[in-house]
Amino acid sequence: MTTDDYLKRPDAQGNLHVMKMLRKWDPIGVIQDYENPPPEVADEYDSYSAAIVQLLDQGITAEELAKHLGGIRSNQIGSPLPRSRAYTDEDFSIAAELVAWWEGWTRSGRGRA
Repeated sequence: MTTDDYLKRPDAQGNLHVMKMLRKWDPIGVIQDYENPPPEVADEYDSYSAAIVQLLDQGITAEELAKHLGGIRSNQIGSPLPRSRAYTDEDFSIAAELVAWWEGWTRSGRGRA
């Protein structure tokens, strides 16, 4: 299967949406336009998408996903969190948007190959 074939599959759209939302999240501020990022930074956060897809498939809540994003932010990217907090408001906003989108997408049956 070619990359183009994979990207056309209905079940690939969830992972692609997660990658887009991670570009919107952009905790280090390298992506100015998450809808059309320049090639040199377009994949900056893609490596985190598979684990997030798995968590979304398992029914993670927005708060749990925000904590996961906060962990990525502080432990893997090295961007500090606010004092005594497990995630930022931005982390929660992206998490809530992702969870809502994922629930609607999977309920509609579009997540099937």
